[in-house]
Amino acid sequence: MMEKEPRIYVLPTMMTAGNILSGFVAILQIFKGREGEITEHYYWAIIAILAACLFDVLDGRVAGVPVWT
Repeated sequence: MMEKEPRIYVLPTMMTAGNILSGFVAILQIFKGREGEITEHYYWAIIAILAACLFDVLDGRVAGVPVWT
């Protein structure tokens, strides 16, 4: 019998990468907001944090889906 090759699940990996990227963007926007008087950076940070939450939820849902082969 041939053994199955290990699979790399692309969709959960992309969701995790989106989560990491959103968190990084949020941190950068917070640091930019601390430099000036413009509060627009904080709004972008909030949007990035909400996007990270969404990616986290989707990652949990996609990773929990059984793969039937």
